[in-house]
Amino acid sequence: MSNEKSIVYLSGMFAGGWIWERVVPLIAADTIRVIEQPLCEISNRLDDLSDHVVDQVMGIPGPVTLVSNSLGSYLALKTANLLPEKVERVVVSGAAGFADVDLGVRITPRKAREAAKSLVEMIFFDKSKIEWDYAARVEDCFVENLRPILRLMLESNRASAAELFPGIRCPVHAIWGRGDVITTLAAARDTFNRYGVRVDVLEECGHSPMCEAPERFAHAFNTESHRLQLRYETA
Repeated sequence: MSNEKSIVYLSGMFAGGWIWERVVPLIAADTIRVIEQPLCEISNRLDDLSDHVVDQVMGIPGPVTLVSNSLGSYLALKTANLLPEKVERVVVSGAAGFADVDLGVRITPRKAREAAKSLVEMIFFDKSKIEWDYAARVEDCFVENLRPILRLMLESNRASAAELFPGIRCPVHAIWGRGDVITTLAAARDTFNRYGVRVDVLEECGHSPMCEAPERFAHAFNTESHRLQLRYETA
């Protein structure tokens, strides 16, 4: 592992780089790049999104760590599979691609706002723990980008994160909310166990623990960073 630390933060399908606002200052890095747009605003196709992430990573000299959430975690794993010599570590949370996501909400253009409010209730374990406008940002993004979101949902349900692991050379670290009901940890457990993925479970957190518990998220990240550095120095 290099002494120079470069981190790219990837958000989810309908949440932007703002979900990392409280985490970024708690994690030391020489180069920081946050993909600011929600993924649904960049493209409605996974291949296009993958190309976008690869371009971001290749634009940074040296090895890169990817820190990710939701659909962004699937793309982080795919990038590590595509660029095994470039990506030195992947941190995933609430990763898509381990099981079909069925939100149990009827989504139509006429009832997009109603569906968005239901979705927010599922994303966050306790909305009182998040910044006041987080929920509103998610709702607005969902309503404004409904068509690309629906297409991405269909495509991401066909994607397999497990199939990416054989080509991943770097450590993968999962920081997961115990209360994630959108992408449950149980769906990813077999794969994580098979490939030796370290898992830190954050209590009283849902699908986006970096929003509900940024200090605990950063602590889990930094603790594993220290362990990996020790392993590298003694190898």
